[in-house]
Amino acid sequence: MGLPLPNGKLAMWLFLVTEIMFFTGLIGTYLLLRNGQPNKLEPWPAPHDVHLVEWIGALNTFVLICSSLTVVLAHYALGKGDVKRATLYIFITLVLGCVFLAIKAVEYRAKFAHEILPGHVFEKLGDSNNGARYLRHVDHQLKHIVEDPVHAAGASPAAMDDWKGFLKTVEERRKEADEKKAEIDKGLKKDTETIEAERAKVLKDGAKKDDKAATKDLDEQLRSKTKQADDNKRGLDARLLKTLDADRAALEKKEPSLKATAACWDLLQRLPELTPRRVNLRIVGSKHVQPVDAVTGAPETKGLLEEYPDLHLSHAIPFGNMWASCYFAMTGFHALHVFGGLVIFVIILLLALRGRLGPQHESMLELTGLYWHFVDIVWIFLFPLLYLV
Repeated sequence: MGLPLPNGKLAMWLFLVTEIMFFTGLIGTYLLLRNGQPNKLEPWPAPHDVHLVEWIGALNTFVLICSSLTVVLAHYALGKGDVKRATLYIFITLVLGCVFLAIKAVEYRAKFAHEILPGHVFEKLGDSNNGARYLRHVDHQLKHIVEDPVHAAGASPAAMDDWKGFLKTVEERRKEADEKKAEIDKGLKKDTETIEAERAKVLKDGAKKDDKAATKDLDEQLRSKTKQADDNKRGLDARLLKTLDADRAALEKKEPSLKATAACWDLLQRLPELTPRRVNLRIVGSKHVQPVDAVTGAPETKGLLEEYPDLHLSHAIPFGNMWASCYFAMTGFHALHVFGGLVIFVIILLLALRGRLGPQHESMLELTGLYWHFVDIVWIFLFPLLYLV
């Protein structure tokens, strides 16, 4: 005596058992990794660290729940012989499933744009190789933003003339400062040659008297001249920086859409003098930077990503590569299952268009509904694990 179940339903339940074991393995591995290695100094990435938006995940959850309702209504209508209404509900289910995948595609696009991908996330900046690689990467990103403000930083196309004019002014001011520095170096070289000539003469005369103390005054003069030249060049740099800050402020006041670009340009200018951890702090801000990467004694810093969230700038995310691997494995396999369900709904709709769909397909639609409910339940587990905790 067999089980009191149709063969098709028994096969579907056996298939779902294997699927449950598959997703249990994925989710269980995620939970072990999440709770096994992270600590207070290096916590597991929070949703905002990896550009996950809670309301988007909630919207997708609502979409899938609605699709479960419509597939149940489709099964009920087909059982009552109302093929037309059943077809409508199946079409709505198909549309809702496509909406889910479209939203997921938008989220994936954000991950690719911000390079939150396995093997691409910068985790620990203390290592010299990692730190140098991070600085090169950020330098490339900042240059891209400065060169293409419209697409990279959301600047107004009408503001491009002002931006080009600003860059031209910067170049002119730097050229002027470099010329003044060259004059200072030229003067120092001339003074050095004069002092060295006098030193040679004194040493020659002093050698006869066995007295080299006379060169001390010349050495002091040379140190004084060198120090004065260095101070003058530092003064030029300080005045140049102050002038450029004023030019930047005037530009931002005239064209607010260039604020993000100007801020990136400012960081690009200071990049050579900053450590990887300080660059990370400037990008993500002191409220979100991980304690292990915080600069001791540094004042509260508002990061570029806090002010301009749409900028594509990389920052350190402890365990970011592991998170990305788990995220794409779980949501990717789930998306494939959603796509598989949509293929079945398309087949059912094609049957309806040919006039071949009828009450005799009630069992097929019931089994499809079981599979679809399972897919929805998996997402109900994934949503809080990824978006809320």
